[in-house]
Amino acid sequence: MKPIIEETIIGKSDRALVVTVIGEDYLKFFRKVSMPNFEHYCQAHGLGLLLLKDYIRPKDANCHPYSLDPGYQRLLAPSLIQKLFPHYKFICDIDADCLPSPYGRDIFDNSNLSPRVINVVMPTPINNSRQQLGKRLALLRKFFHFADFPLDSLLSGSDDDEKYLLGFKYKGPISTLGTCLGSVDDLSVSGLDLYKGMEKKFSGYLQNYRNEYYENIFEINYLPYEFQAIWNYEVALNYPFLFFEKNTDLERNCVEAVLSRVDMLHFAGSWPENDVFKTGPFLFEDSKSSFYHSLTDYLCDEIEIKSYGRLKFQK
Repeated sequence: MKPIIEETIIGKSDRALVVTVIGEDYLKFFRKVSMPNFEHYCQAHGLGLLLLKDYIRPKDANCHPYSLDPGYQRLLAPSLIQKLFPHYKFICDIDADCLPSPYGRDIFDNSNLSPRVINVVMPTPINNSRQQLGKRLALLRKFFHFADFPLDSLLSGSDDDEKYLLGFKYKGPISTLGTCLGSVDDLSVSGLDLYKGMEKKFSGYLQNYRNEYYENIFEINYLPYEFQAIWNYEVALNYPFLFFEKNTDLERNCVEAVLSRVDMLHFAGSWPENDVFKTGPFLFEDSKSSFYHSLTDYLCDEIEIKSYGRLKFQK
């Protein structure tokens, strides 16, 4: 019998990443595209890597609302990890369509690991509002993907707009499901509670339901946007030409450039701007690798600045 949760990498600490990959086709795709980045990241930081590969409660596969997405089984994973892998005390649940950067910081070292604290990620880069980024993305999609794309949808709205229209009342930004870090004990209890409550409270927006629930019982610690940078936002803000300049090599170069300055990159949704994700992995294994590796080291170096006079370009 195949294990429901597979320990792909045995961690050197009490910390592990958890990725939900239910379904043979989805698992095969993950192994090809995302897993090399996850393995590199976990090995670099001594983390375990756990893959949730099947339904923890098989009978729910055909029951609403759980049948809408096998990924909702992620809520039950912490309680099973508690039983099968008791050496892990802290876990980070990450979407399978995230790419950890080969040079990314250890997300656990940058989190608050105190009891009753849940770590999530700020949904937008600093000095950029969700509304402004969403408007950029909506207009790009209307011009280049779908002429009838509405410019007044939730994509172009603020967090307050979404919470008002969907009937949620919690405070703070809307963090996505893509990254959630805390103790196994806290995530186990809350995951079981959330899962049981979905039948009565679920409205199709699990991330809002989860955020509202967490705010009531936990302290929320927001990690920098770079721990789950959104590719759609990166394109809308920095690389809009990718919407009308379809070139795989160019797209990959842009992805690699983003990965050199963020810790994890999330390809959320199935819109065409995310098609480049299918060409992964992105481990800088070509001639650019030496530059990105040197860049990471150089940015961290303490250097003594000297004066060389006026520097001129020499052919």
